Formats: sequence, C-alpha cells, structure tokens
Amino acid sequence: YFRESSKGMTERILIQTLIGRVLANDVYLGLRCIATRNQDIGIGLVNRFMTSRAQPIYIRTPFTCRSASWICRLCYGRSPTHGDLVNWRS
Repeated sequence: YFRESSKGMTERILIQTLIGRVLANDVYLGLRCIATRNQDIGIGLVNRFMTSRAQPIYIRTPFTCRSASWICRLCYGRSPTHGDLVNWRS
C-alpha cells in the first residue's frame, strides 16, 4: 500500500523509516512467518517487505514505548553513531 503515490519518493521514505527499527509483531506472508517480533530491521528485511505482499508492518517507536522509567532500547532502535541497537549502559 506504500507504492500507490509517487513511487520513488514513497519507497525512499519507507526505507528510511524502517531501517534501524524493531518489529512490534511477527510479519506473515500468508501462513508463513517471514519476520519475528523484536527483530531488528535491516535493508534485507525491508527489501523482502517491499517485494512481498506481507501483512501490515508494525514497528516499535519511542512514541509507543510502554517502559515505566525510560525509552527501552528496542523502541529506540539503532544508534545513529554506531549502527547497532543502543546500549544504555555505555
């Protein structure tokens, strides 16, 4: 459903939004699970989502984090500096 309007621009925005995030739910293609909850989203997984007709994709974000004290590392996603999931202890 992301490909309907101005294909090139929409795909770039989708890719930039998804890379570095973490899935909130499993993603299925029919009955087959193609990605699991809490899985880090990289370019390979984004390409798989773009080429398949998978169900809607739900990602974890700081806005939806239910942590009582702070944003959890799964909702924060990848560190822009290091490229891997943040480590709050460092």
